[in-house]
Formats: sequence, structure tokens, C-alpha cells
Amino acid sequence: MPVPRSGSIPHRWIRAVPLSSLTTWRIGGLAQFFSAPAGLAELQEDLAAAQRMVLPVFAIGDGSNLLFSDAGYDGLILRLPDSLPGFQDGDPPEPGLQNGDLPDNASAEARAQLRLAAGASLTGEARRLARLGWSGLEWAEGIPGTIGGAITNNAGAHGGSIDQVLDRVQLILPDGTLEERSAAALDLAYRTSSLKHHDPTQAFIVSAVFQVKRSTTEQLLAIMKGIHRQREAKVPQGPSCGCVFRNPEGESAGKLIQRLGLAGARSGGALVSSLHANFILNAGRASAVDVLDLIEIVRRRVFDATGQRLELEIQLVGFPHEQPTTGLRS
Repeated sequence: MPVPRSGSIPHRWIRAVPLSSLTTWRIGGLAQFFSAPAGLAELQEDLAAAQRMVLPVFAIGDGSNLLFSDAGYDGLILRLPDSLPGFQDGDPPEPGLQNGDLPDNASAEARAQLRLAAGASLTGEARRLARLGWSGLEWAEGIPGTIGGAITNNAGAHGGSIDQVLDRVQLILPDGTLEERSAAALDLAYRTSSLKHHDPTQAFIVSAVFQVKRSTTEQLLAIMKGIHRQREAKVPQGPSCGCVFRNPEGESAGKLIQRLGLAGARSGGALVSSLHANFILNAGRASAVDVLDLIEIVRRRVFDATGQRLELEIQLVGFPHEQPTTGLRS
């Protein structure tokens, strides 16, 4: 890996961290540097140091929905904070809502805005809201990843999605300046946004404001319990990134792949799940090349059979720029 050009390395940066330890797929080479800043000041210090050293920066949450190269990442991997110390500077908090607090005496018709940290667990916040009797994220029960990752990918399930409840985000740019941006400005669409597919990261979500409304704890927990049962029945066990392909219009990618007899297909340590064929499992020391080869096998078979080009829901990171993120390789 290249040596940084100039500047001292912040003391909390860790060298040569296996990306396989930072991702749900358990795949990837070494990150040149890794940092998990605790708040705004440390994050700004990290970004300033990366600029001085001319290092690319890529932000992650829990590392789901990502495939890192076997060659690793020649730059800084940032894991964003799961709380909000310092991020409200210059941004007046919503009445009664600071750092994720919600009023406990709201009427049954009440609506509120809630600011959450980008690094907070999506499922964890959904469960917390449900216990407090607030509706908005209950559809996210069991979805891996963080608030920031969910926004970047416009996560959704069971009739709900981020774009239905997101009001705005607070971003930090690579030069350390903070910026508020509306949900409409993010171009949220099916499993994507204007923040996705940028390597290095061009704007880092540090917090987001959601619209939530009053409900009952009992009703919300019952909904989430049902979702949990469904996920247990259909989500494969083992290291994966979640769904690999976006659903083509009017079709489930998993059912299409299953129908073509590709469940159980394998390349090296990568395996198409027999339980849900839109999952590719790391079935034993899988490499990124194994996964890409299996992706190409699936795409080619689907294209030959249907003429449809499956698009990736995942993001590829650390690959050469000519490595495609959608479509078929020639």
C-alpha cells in the first residue's frame, strides 16, 4: 500500500485492518487505515488528515450491502458515530427533540420529528421507537445496517421504506463543513440514492431527521414480531450482504434465480442460497473474485433466459474503475 504523502497520522487510526472483519460478508483485503471517530471534532480531524495525506475515504456502518476487493482499500475507512456528540452545533434542535429524545406525553394524533445518528443501528432504533409508541421504522425490524447505510441505499421492506419517513439529513463534506440537505435532494429511488456508488465518499451522513407519529407499543411490537418470524423463515444463516440484486420490474430476483435452477450454484467459497436465491453466502473462505464470478454466472443465465439484465443492489468498493457495478461484462 502506498505511503501517505504528508502529515501526521491521528493516534486513533489503525493500520492494516482486515475488511473481512468490518463487513457482514466477511470478505475483503486490508484497509490501509481505519478510524471510528466518537464525535464531530474527531471526524473533522480525520477528514482534515486524509486531505493532507491525499487519501481517499470511504464511510461504512455495519458493513452490509458492500463487497470490498480482495486487494483491500488504499485509503481510510471511516465508521461513523452511533450517537450525536457535537453534531448539533449550529443547527437548532427540534422542540423537545435532542439527540434522539421523544416526548412521552404526546397525544394519540401527535407527529414529531426525530434526529438520529448515522451510525446508529436501524433495527435498534426501530425497536426503541416501538417501545416508546412511535411509528415510522417498524418495517425495518431485522434489517442489518445503520441509519446512514439505510438512507444511502433507501432501504425498505414490508411496504415501508426510508423515503416515506425521511425529512432531511445532516452531511459533513470532505473539507469538514456541515450541510443540511432535504430528503428530496437525495434522489431516493428503489434501493439507491445520489449518495450511493461514490468511492471515495463525497458526502458523509452524520445524522438524519425522520417524521414519526404516535401509535401504541402493543400494536407496533406485534407488527415487528410478525416481521421477525417472516425473516427467520426466509433469511439464510451465514455470512452474506443481504440481497445481491435489485428486483426487476414486476418480478422477485430471488424467485427468478430459483426458477432458473441456480439455487445452490457455487464458485469457490461463494454459494447461491437454496433458501433465498437472491442471497450469496460466504460458505467458507470466499473471496471477492468468487462472489463476482458467481454474480456473473447468475446474470448471464438470467439474461440468456429472459433478456433481463439484473442490476446490483450491493456496492462494489476498492475495485478498478473499469469494474462494472451494473449490467453484464462483455
